[in-house]
Amino acid sequence: MSLAFLTAVVFEALFLAAFLLAADLTNRTHLLLLIATVGGYTVVVLGLVALGAHVSRGFARVLKAVELLDR
Repeated sequence: MSLAFLTAVVFEALFLAAFLLAADLTNRTHLLLLIATVGGYTVVVLGLVALGAHVSRGFARVLKAVELLDR
């Protein structure tokens, strides 16, 4: 993992922890903000996982093609 990725993960974890400590979860607005934040991050993370899988599959196909050219 790169240093930039780890830094971003730590920063976002601190942000979420601070929000959870400061939020009054009986307040429906705070609860809505929490749900929206977690939902937004979930979509972004799932998109990045799908993109990573797509790129890995593409590189595997290119490497296989180069391997077949060598024969």
